[in-house]
Amino acid sequence: MRPGNLFYNATFALCVLLTAVAVAGSAAGIVFQARLAQGQAANWNVFIVVGCYAALGIEALIIFLNRRYTGQKKLSTIPKPYIAVKPGDVPKDVAQMISREYTRNCIIMALSRPNKGTHPGWGAPGSRYDGMRFREAILDTIPEIDSLARTFLPELSPLRPHRPMIEHLKPLDFVLLQEDNQRLRDYHELVEKARFDEREPTEDDWERCEDIIEQMKSM
Repeated sequence: MRPGNLFYNATFALCVLLTAVAVAGSAAGIVFQARLAQGQAANWNVFIVVGCYAALGIEALIIFLNRRYTGQKKLSTIPKPYIAVKPGDVPKDVAQMISREYTRNCIIMALSRPNKGTHPGWGAPGSRYDGMRFREAILDTIPEIDSLARTFLPELSPLRPHRPMIEHLKPLDFVLLQEDNQRLRDYHELVEKARFDEREPTEDDWERCEDIIEQMKSM
């Protein structure tokens, strides 16, 4: 715990303790004075004093619960993806650390992107594939092909991670292979290369993948 937080918590606890002692002491003094009366009046005096303090306690509890509910309601309106980065949201040191790490990550991402010539597996800067990583683009087509296949065969087995596409789409041979029996095999090879090959897929691989997908959509 930081020294600032420790000091704040200690002073807050001390203030609460002193307030409790003051309230209890004043209540005890007033009750003692009320008992000095004679007869039935003493009981009524004590009842009034205790009733006042009980009413004060109930009112304080209502205020506390109301403020707590209001605070929770305000917090619930904050969007979940929201990241506290301002000094008003978190302690200043934490805000500075978040800002430094965010800037560092942005610099790393910017430097990792190709800006001169070409980089294996990435689209050339200035081309139609600028900023595209072909490995991710090819793998992102798997759910699209799976969805397309289910338009022909809704009972197709669930898509499983790393399952060869040629096995997954085997029940649809009669559709996918009716015009070109090499189409599915080519797509399977491209996906397997994107999944496991150490070499990065090339722009030609991605264009072949696009052509195959367009052919399947046009069936």
